[in-house]
Amino acid sequence: MCVANFPANTGYAWTYIESLYRGLAEHLAARGTPTYVAYPLIEAGPRTLQGSAAQAVELPFKLKTLQNVEMCARSSGAIESGSCT
Repeated sequence: MCVANFPANTGYAWTYIESLYRGLAEHLAARGTPTYVAYPLIEAGPRTLQGSAAQAVELPFKLKTLQNVEMCARSSGAIESGSCT
């Protein structure tokens, strides 16, 4: 799982970072491993990830601490449901 702390389509720097996530997703897809890119908000699908193996998911939480990220990632069904419980 790749995690962004800004909404999808935020701007130039995030377009570059998303392109790195896209490249990683393509590499991992060749090995049968899915890649999820989590955003705190997705109003429109991330343009940079369109047509790639990366799957954008909305996880509405704040990245204040590593503990917050770990808790969300381990939440039951977080990736499947697209939300953090």
